[in-house]
Amino acid sequence: MNQHDKVQEQFNRQAAIFSQHHTIANPDYTQWILDHIELKPEDKVLDVAAGTGHLSRAIAPHVQEVIAVDLTQAMIEQGQLETQQSGITNVHFEQGTAENLSYPSASFDVAVTRFSLHHFETPIAALHEMNRVLKLGGRIAVIDLVSPDNLELAAAYNHFERLRDPSHTTAIGANALLNIVAEAEFDAVQGTTRDIEVDLTRWLNLTQTPPEVQKLIQDNVRAELTGGKMTGMRPFRRDNTDMFLHRWMVVTGIKKS
Repeated sequence: MNQHDKVQEQFNRQAAIFSQHHTIANPDYTQWILDHIELKPEDKVLDVAAGTGHLSRAIAPHVQEVIAVDLTQAMIEQGQLETQQSGITNVHFEQGTAENLSYPSASFDVAVTRFSLHHFETPIAALHEMNRVLKLGGRIAVIDLVSPDNLELAAAYNHFERLRDPSHTTAIGANALLNIVAEAEFDAVQGTTRDIEVDLTRWLNLTQTPPEVQKLIQDNVRAELTGGKMTGMRPFRRDNTDMFLHRWMVVTGIKKS
């Protein structure tokens, strides 16, 4: 099974409940992302690997048009339904791959992608495509999970992410994410991070992780809390609930002239 097949298999399962996930749909987190994206009323925006279009709909009131492109048809159909229900009319969904966008060069003012790079085999290919479809001076915003700086902890963290979701490839570190955006020929690259509290059980349920794998991950998290091997997930407990910390990062840049 190739990587595109893994992504489609995973997100076909998640589509109906994807936007209900408490972290993805949290309005505070969404506003934090929007605060770091420069948007203008005349902008035409491309949302790459848009999923059900949660970010697209948040961007829509601030711009002329948003094209939301995603690989998985079930995510697109769910996004179209939710967009219709919201009354938003300037978001349009299309199926396509991030590594081979079907749009002419210099078509968009802004390109965004959220929580996608850690599902790509070759993130740099997608970033180069986003650069290609942007106009000169166009802006990019990449929002993704980042792994711990410590390489051993990063390897452990990505291991548990892959156990939970086989379509996960690698979440890279914060410095690496800045560097890869710059490598895709963007200037003025800058980023900011935020720690997000995640309910472990809800996180596992979103991907419908098999019970035996859920137990394995839960056992490792609980072992760390009692002095066992570190998972890279930074777990803690609150009100008898297993929690951990995701680190999100927003990286922005401007297409080189």
